[in-house]
Amino acid sequence: MFIPLKDLNPSRTYPFVNITLILANIVIFLYGLGLEATMPRGTFEALFLSYSEVPARIPAFLAGHTSFEVAFFPLVTSMFLHFGWVHIAGNMLFLWIFGDNVEDFFGHFTYLFFYLVCGIGAGLLHVLFNFHSNIPAVGASGAISGVMGAYILLYPRARILTLVVIFPIPTFPYLLCSF
Repeated sequence: MFIPLKDLNPSRTYPFVNITLILANIVIFLYGLGLEATMPRGTFEALFLSYSEVPARIPAFLAGHTSFEVAFFPLVTSMFLHFGWVHIAGNMLFLWIFGDNVEDFFGHFTYLFFYLVCGIGAGLLHVLFNFHSNIPAVGASGAISGVMGAYILLYPRARILTLVVIFPIPTFPYLLCSF
């Protein structure tokens, strides 16, 4: 597994939008932890689900069974929800490392627009491939994938300091399963 630690590509401007996005994600995550601790479990799950992207809501809207807001508003809100410490830490690490240079290239407002379009586009693509699924999707991974794609296109020769973690995998259990 490769974990990026930093890029060796300095940006010329201060990444206001990138830092604001990271802080917004962290604050919403911590707020959610507080709600989870104080609300009854079923109530918190219903609240979390209402802001999560559920692909089946789109065909329900097209059939006239739900409102536009219920079907499409979660395409934005789900980008700011995360399902655990590792999920948010990984997403924010990648956004921290790659987002500043992309914001530097695009400018602050264009970068925010690009980030949101990538996140909404990833959500719509998820809906397209899982049209009738009731399984909720959360996280900023789609938006961050767009930022990483822009980074690789804009800075193909940039150097990234990376931690390489090697997990030894015992082969014996896998050999037993193959028979």
